[in-house]
Amino acid sequence: MRAIVQDRYGSPDVPVVDRTYALDEVPDAIRYVEDEHARAKVVITV
Repeated sequence: MRAIVQDRYGSPDVPVVDRTYALDEVPDAIRYVEDEHARAKVVITV
């Protein structure tokens, strides 16, 4: 994943967002991360 980001953006330090959840969907977001489906950051929007 790091190599793909570096090739695309020129830096491995670019954050990659896997999914975005609304605040009322936090339980779903936690389940998604705990089940090890997340391949990047999971964002909660307020």
